[in-house]
Amino acid sequence: MRIVRLHLDRFGGFTDVALDLHARGLTVVLGANEAGKSTAMAAIQQLFYGIPVRTEHAFLHPMASLRIGATLEDEDGTRLVVA
Repeated sequence: MRIVRLHLDRFGGFTDVALDLHARGLTVVLGANEAGKSTAMAAIQQLFYGIPVRTEHAFLHPMASLRIGATLEDEDGTRLVVA
């Protein structure tokens, strides 16, 4: 199972942003300081394990409205959208 697309609907400083990660092989995320690389990594972790009650990523959007999701793909190419 791999992440094809990361949906950052309302998380940290992101609003309605999607990261396309569909390329096979190694994916490198590159950006300037404060571009949101660590926030995107935290979103992946919190997508699978839940957003903590006291998250540091609720500064732009209220805690109750934080939304992250992803499109996942298995080895057979079957896709699943997780919201």
